[in-house]
Amino acid sequence: MGGWPFSAPPAPTATPQSATTAGLDNLLGERQNIGKPLLLHIATRDKFSPPEAQAKVRAALKDNPLVTIYEYDADHAFARGSGSARVPALAQQADARTQAFFGDKLA
Repeated sequence: MGGWPFSAPPAPTATPQSATTAGLDNLLGERQNIGKPLLLHIATRDKFSPPEAQAKVRAALKDNPLVTIYEYDADHAFARGSGSARVPALAQQADARTQAFFGDKLA
């Protein structure tokens, strides 16, 4: 994982989509290249992502107006469709925020 808290599909800086929801995996060095809206959902108790790594992501991206970050007091995979880590209320909140994000950014 290289110390960063998220694994991701191709970098939002290098893909042709109109908006992105993804994680980050050693991509903070490319943050200046983010040219499309990016939504991040961070589980603050993610056992795969130490608080220090999460803090680096927030600090690196907080001033970019294209980046929206939401945090949830939950473990990794809290918003999956099923599983022991799922937190239904937070999953619904994350889903609603994602729908609103795409509705706004892709409208």
